[in-house]
Amino acid sequence: MLVNQNSVTATQLKLHVAEILNLALFQRATIYIERHGRRIAKIVPVEQIESLQTTREQTLRSFYGALPDFPAPASQRFFRKRQSLL
Repeated sequence: MLVNQNSVTATQLKLHVAEILNLALFQRATIYIERHGRRIAKIVPVEQIESLQTTREQTLRSFYGALPDFPAPASQRFFRKRQSLL
């Protein structure tokens, strides 16, 4: 097992990407990728991301209610045509 404390180096990721992705998929593990001892990225299971998005939407709706869809400002603009003097 290459994962040490849920972190791998970028080189280990390059060499063992399938094994690391399987950890995220089947064990629902969050894995940090490090380069030169610093965390540069994170692999997160999809279910965790989707649950965060629905929670964020529910929080916004609870505070602000249902927000209407506003029309795009470009469709509401009126441009005056000028006569050219050429």
